[in-house]
Amino acid sequence: MLQNLPPQRWETTAARQLVASKLGLPYADVMQDWPWEVASPEHLDDYRQLYASASDDERVVLMEMMLQATTDQEEPAALEHAWGPVKGLLDQNPALHAWTVHDWCCWGASAQAGFEITPYLRSWWATHFALPA
Repeated sequence: MLQNLPPQRWETTAARQLVASKLGLPYADVMQDWPWEVASPEHLDDYRQLYASASDDERVVLMEMMLQATTDQEEPAALEHAWGPVKGLLDQNPALHAWTVHDWCCWGASAQAGFEITPYLRSWWATHFALPA
């Protein structure tokens, strides 16, 4: 059964700073796309490990990082492998990550114009929420 789209929820500066501190990553307020800038495919397991004990605000930030790290995989097989655990986390709490996924779906553009992970996210979206009009 498809869920109703929850109220919008976005990253907070405080959550970004906490995640940066916990992961030992550089942080500056001028880094507008901080989770995307610091995400690294090599550290995807670290993000998932921290996600397990994180607050919901931190989880929103960590999901952005995991999506970027997944889409930055060098080979399609590596992306496919990375997607499984990330999808599992999304499946655990679709409402928390709905708006993050919505952005990564790049609605209004072809799937090829989005990110490498966009087709996966569009498929995930279709199992949880109605497609945008």
